[in-house]
Amino acid sequence: MSVEGVTLFYKTGWSEAKIHFSKNGESNWSDTHMEDAPSAYGADNWKCVTVSGARSLTCVFTNGQGQWDNPPPGSSPDQNYHVSTDGCDPLEPSKPGHFVFTVCNGEVTSVSGPRVFLVSDLDGTMLGHDDHLTEFKEVWLKQHQFRGSKLVYSTGRNLKDFLSVAHDKQLLRPAFAICGVGTEIYRFPLGEGGGTSGVAPSHLSADEMKSHGFDCTVQDNDLRLPPWCPSRGSAQFDPAWLKQMKSTFKRDDVEDMIKAEFPFINVCGNMYHDPFRVAANASAEALGEEGRMQKIKQVFKDFHVIVSGVGFGRYIDIAPKSAGKLQSLLHAAAESGFQPKDVMVCGDSGNDVLMFTHPEVMGCCVSNAQPDLLSFLTDPPEKWKREHPHLHEDEGEEANAGGWGTPGTAADSSEAGEDLLPKSAQDEAEVEKRAQRVCIGSRPCAGSILDSMKHFGLIR
Repeated sequence: MSVEGVTLFYKTGWSEAKIHFSKNGESNWSDTHMEDAPSAYGADNWKCVTVSGARSLTCVFTNGQGQWDNPPPGSSPDQNYHVSTDGCDPLEPSKPGHFVFTVCNGEVTSVSGPRVFLVSDLDGTMLGHDDHLTEFKEVWLKQHQFRGSKLVYSTGRNLKDFLSVAHDKQLLRPAFAICGVGTEIYRFPLGEGGGTSGVAPSHLSADEMKSHGFDCTVQDNDLRLPPWCPSRGSAQFDPAWLKQMKSTFKRDDVEDMIKAEFPFINVCGNMYHDPFRVAANASAEALGEEGRMQKIKQVFKDFHVIVSGVGFGRYIDIAPKSAGKLQSLLHAAAESGFQPKDVMVCGDSGNDVLMFTHPEVMGCCVSNAQPDLLSFLTDPPEKWKREHPHLHEDEGEEANAGGWGTPGTAADSSEAGEDLLPKSAQDEAEVEKRAQRVCIGSRPCAGSILDSMKHFGLIR
């Protein structure tokens, strides 16, 4: 097999970087300038270089101003990084002589293997254990950032709350952020759409801003921003999804229905932060009174009723039928060119249930998952419906309505996708099928995501 060369992606805070190297065991050394990593990878602070004809490299890095990057003490006998294609697979089968490696935090890692469209809930899943989160970020950067994989956060938080926690926890730049339990889809392109502070969100017209009395500086006064989103305007609402949501949901009407029919439910948020869902809460006791859950579902039969939480309180979200965590991830994955078999979903609670109902996607249930999700994944259908009636919304039927969309289009609940989900949800055999494609991790939060990625052969 002829070797065409080695591409290195190098993580650094330097604005300029050079690689000082020798290849294939040769005695002569060369210096080559490293370019910024292509924007398509969404990679901040990475440099790259391709060394043609290389089967192996011995190298170090410099900023050209007297600073050098050598491996950590004790990790290399000669204080040099060593890259070898022996025993490694090429990143792309169509380029059998081209090998890709990352150099990150003093370690050289081969980049090869299947790509994944990884969709993770935040609170209790990606977040909740800082050490495991740090480990996940490092593994993702080294093994998947340049493999063609996509990282997606899917959360019940609104955009403001998502960006703030992304700042606080230094989350990696996502390909998409799905907010508001699947009602909003945002992109964060590298080097594009810097946006402007104080500008109204794209889902609101000037008349709507005025009629609701919204002032951007008031609504976003304590907004904290991660480096990959320098302003609210940098978050670009997916246009096809925005059009779909505007045509199927009127927040003011839904809010009025809740206040008129269910005074024990407390409505939260507003159209500025939650345009296409009504977020609310109620006590578990009030919601559990006989007949109440059935009445809520009857009144909102044309909407998703999403209930989650444990203990004394419950979160309730009313969202369009054409939205939800499953429908939104299907749309985002299709736009990115991923098939269902290449998708892995990660969750911990009842509002993640729909993500696990597609028959082809891989699933990660974290070890600290709440009883409602665990019951859905492991118990016979009649048992979990009996013990968690707030979740039952004909999950299979609702998810089947969306279909695996085509790039650039939003899933439409009026155009059913054929047999995407099993019709035999009542059959106990479905539990066994579900278990075959879901990994319940052994470590909490992001640790379970890593456990599941290893289980499915996505990381070494």
